[in-house]
Amino acid sequence: MYLKTPSRAGTALLTGTLALGMLVGAAACSGSEDPHGGTPASSPPKKLTAFEKRQVELVDSVLRNPDPEGVFADEERVGLKVGARRQGTMRGAYDAKVKPGQSVKVDVACTGGGKVTLAVDGGGRTETAQTRCPDDGSWPQPFVFTVQRNRVKITADAHGTKGAMGFAVQGIRDDAATARELLLADRAHAVLPDPEDEDDVSGLGTAWGSLREGIPGSIVDVKKGQLITVYGACVGKGTMTISGASGTAKAAERIPCASEVGTGSFRLTAADSTLRVMLDRDRGASGGATYSIRTPK
Repeated sequence: MYLKTPSRAGTALLTGTLALGMLVGAAACSGSEDPHGGTPASSPPKKLTAFEKRQVELVDSVLRNPDPEGVFADEERVGLKVGARRQGTMRGAYDAKVKPGQSVKVDVACTGGGKVTLAVDGGGRTETAQTRCPDDGSWPQPFVFTVQRNRVKITADAHGTKGAMGFAVQGIRDDAATARELLLADRAHAVLPDPEDEDDVSGLGTAWGSLREGIPGSIVDVKKGQLITVYGACVGKGTMTISGASGTAKAAERIPCASEVGTGSFRLTAADSTLRVMLDRDRGASGGATYSIRTPK
């Protein structure tokens, strides 16, 4: 579960520690240089067009600069691979220092239309995923795969895209199911209003995490008579209930957790010097959820 200070400067509790080793395979697609070495393709790459160079630079940029507010943003990325689509299939093999049953996150970015198919062999069986490529502009699409051994092999193939593609790898301590829910929580958190964007609002606290793992409540100091607004968001399945209490003042909101982010909010006027906020999942609910506590300045 992730807790953030009102200033959004950092998390009070973080899950997951990166533990991925060096690239040990060869890339069949050239582009940006892998920071951990890597063997270039045996045949020289075709000369890139001006358009392809711009697309390669764009994909490289978004993969090297992940969302600083993301749930796994503090964990190092390794094995970056970026290149123009027509230069061939991209491959990489990595020694992952994660235990069997844990996971790796692979961020994929691409441009030029079409789609990219990703195949990841973490031992046991090969898992696949697919993402569509915008014509121009890109943002990494994260995928999580289970690891059954310390060698992870990745293959990326582009279909119909005329631009560039790339991927970056990250080792996650959590099991794959929890990691996927944390990514959903990240998605839900992105839709909440940010107090830093409003001059007349102060943030009193934010939390987000996996519904399956549970998200602890918050107790914050307030003043009697202070107006409090609590926003919640959820994505996954089922429903969750977010509630607040300050002395005799109580309020709650039930929020749907579906494939699209569900949101809700409630207000109350503090009747005591503390406010307690709780987030409870209803029976059978799963996914990622978040809440944010705000008050007028």
